[in-house]
Amino acid sequence: MGQTATQSFAFASSDASGPTAGRGMPPGVRLEDSEVRNIFFVEKAILACPLPGKGWIELGRWNPISLALLAPAWSYQIAGTADHWWFVARSADNMYYYAAQFCVDQTGKNHITGLAYLGMWAAIACGLQYPEETSQYV
Repeated sequence: MGQTATQSFAFASSDASGPTAGRGMPPGVRLEDSEVRNIFFVEKAILACPLPGKGWIELGRWNPISLALLAPAWSYQIAGTADHWWFVARSADNMYYYAAQFCVDQTGKNHITGLAYLGMWAAIACGLQYPEETSQYV
């Protein structure tokens, strides 16, 4: 069953932190808490895109030394693929989207961002890791 925005998520749009909080979004696309207070989210999904250093991470997993340590066998289980993942929930009317993701600030502290958007394209764009990827959605 679905839940309202205030019941489902501990981090609302005004609690956002991190580099993707408002990157390149037109006015009115990122919503404030008061605009989504009574929105009912019924569908949830996990989205992924490759990390900027994915090639180097995979090379580190598949070099001769890593193979001798069987790194590919255990590193995927411990750390997963070299992708960035973010959570997206959609409202019953397919108009409002809530996106949440983990990020790290300049000091190395972990944070969770949570933002509400008007339209799925904005929820996708907020989690993309490359500026050139974002431009095709914004």
